[in-house]
Amino acid sequence: MHVFFLFFLICLRSLSAGTVSMGATTLELFDEERNHPVVVEIWYPTDPQEPAVLTTEEQEHWKYVWIYPQEVREAPISSAKESYPLLMMSHGNCGCRLEQSWFAEEMVKRGYIVASVDHFGNTCFENDRTYICRSWERPMDVRFALDALLDSPIFREKIDIDRMGFCGYSLGGMTGLFLAGGLVKDVKQELSAISLGNVPKFLVDKVLESVDWDKTLASFKDDRIKSYFLLAPAASIFSPDSLENISAPVHIVYTLGDRTLPPESHAIYVKEKIQHADLTLVDDKAGHFVFLNEVSDSGKKVLPKWIYEEDPSVDRRKIFSAVANEAEEFFTKTLATR
Repeated sequence: MHVFFLFFLICLRSLSAGTVSMGATTLELFDEERNHPVVVEIWYPTDPQEPAVLTTEEQEHWKYVWIYPQEVREAPISSAKESYPLLMMSHGNCGCRLEQSWFAEEMVKRGYIVASVDHFGNTCFENDRTYICRSWERPMDVRFALDALLDSPIFREKIDIDRMGFCGYSLGGMTGLFLAGGLVKDVKQELSAISLGNVPKFLVDKVLESVDWDKTLASFKDDRIKSYFLLAPAASIFSPDSLENISAPVHIVYTLGDRTLPPESHAIYVKEKIQHADLTLVDDKAGHFVFLNEVSDSGKKVLPKWIYEEDPSVDRRKIFSAVANEAEEFFTKTLATR
């Protein structure tokens, strides 16, 4: 089965039984200036109520590959508080906005609004190899989505604009470092030295030549975002000086079993350069994909094993709980009302 079709399947939702207090909605935006869509999934506290029951047609449509949290579509935001802190979220390479719904659920329980962005051109739905290189598109997606949320009649009065943070996984962590003020090194040279998947060298060269590399030199810092929680971030493209100049609070979570983005070149590299950053090792043996949602039994019939198989000692659910507790402590401290 083609890998991108597999990734398409893993981004479709699965639902489980029970009552919930998490509302959800989807914003389908379009950036006219860049001529591409920006789709945002938003989860938020709502007053407890029964989730909608799927029709037979809907049940046949959705592939139950994730163990996906319960949500109430289009429910009103809870009136328990006047406003809530906001966390913007960015997915990994060829992923989608739903791949860390476990994190959204955990943070909504703790009183946050979570907005997760699809990065057009680098998702499981559509994958354009030039978008892997056009790294500046990702922070621009987040900034565009944040502008829309703060202008939304539904959310603008419910978001505490003084308490806005960020969570990113893998290339989503790279996205966060851009927004925090990171500047890149010679990306073209770095990408020329590695393979962009299973493609011939002449195709890699063609992709690299099609990108306007001057745009990678710009700053995408967004001072509205106050702190950054990064899961196994991709970071080797950033210059040491620019990382050293990041002043926003940063918390990095990693595993020693990560072979996709080895900690020495990424997570630990960030910590060495951002001296005030916190660094948490959550597991010695877990791999890079341990931060994705748990996969259902149905999902295991269609997904590649590297999405969900770990060392027998690894408990993904325990890691989720530990990460959520770290995130709550970090954001409580760094997004405190001043």
